[in-house]
Amino acid sequence: YDVGLYESDEDIGGPLNDYSSEASSLFGNLRIPASLFAGASAGSAFAMPLAASEGTKVGIVKRLYALLMIGSLSSQIIAIIVSTIAMAMIAVGEGREETQSLSELLDQYYDFEYTTARLSFLSGLIMFSTAAGLRAWVSIHCPGIARVAMGIIASSTVLCLAFVQEVEKGLAGSTNRGNLLCMPLRFVSLLLRKSRRKPLFALATTLILLTWTNLIVEFPQIVKHLMAGH
Repeated sequence: YDVGLYESDEDIGGPLNDYSSEASSLFGNLRIPASLFAGASAGSAFAMPLAASEGTKVGIVKRLYALLMIGSLSSQIIAIIVSTIAMAMIAVGEGREETQSLSELLDQYYDFEYTTARLSFLSGLIMFSTAAGLRAWVSIHCPGIARVAMGIIASSTVLCLAFVQEVEKGLAGSTNRGNLLCMPLRFVSLLLRKSRRKPLFALATTLILLTWTNLIVEFPQIVKHLMAGH
């Protein structure tokens, strides 16, 4: 059954159809695994308690682990909320016309929502996997086994991203997809465009910039504080 996700040269100028149910399914396919990762991240965020007797390196790794899990939780929550809202928008369908393909429908009417949901889900997945690797490095008191565990996590994550990349390339006819590296840039562009007209989006953009700026500026002080404590 062809849902119109991939376009060929013959499809250009083809008949118009309603792809709302297929679009809703795509957002649902993001929302369900995002919910699972959000639950796992919330339960694991503070699973590595800090101890005063630990060295500087272990202390930094544990704090970074907690930060990554919190970031993963936040990203998956965004994916869940945006996907849910998008599904509601699709159900209402106000002002939406039929399109030649599912890709065209997403580009014209749900570009920001679909880009945000995908980027948030993938970002949360990467942060969760990285945190799991750090936990393996700390918890397994054997360097050889720890490296193997981290290799398993890294290889499986890269394999997942490779499959996603193939799907992105298959979205022919789309002007904003085709490479995973383009997704964050596309998100920033769409977010800035929204921020010019919507105050809450402008506030969210400001908070994001302040958070990352604070992390970059304060990181040397954080390391210095941890080293002074030992």
